[in-house]
Amino acid sequence: MDQRPLVVTVHNPISGETTTREVQPGDYVLIAHEPCFTYHRAVYPKAGTHVITVRGWKPADDREHARGRL
Repeated sequence: MDQRPLVVTVHNPISGETTTREVQPGDYVLIAHEPCFTYHRAVYPKAGTHVITVRGWKPADDREHARGRL
């Protein structure tokens, strides 16, 4: 398995703001775009799991987004 971090860049075309962060192996990124937002997060350290509740999701017009896939 590759142990190098991922580099994630997010650009807001309206404000022109760009943010870049490294994601270390074993970590994750969740990007919620309005109207979506992280409503609740339950952390279970012993099991190494998180349960994340996202609210405000609306299916996009295209089929891949409507199925929950990007």
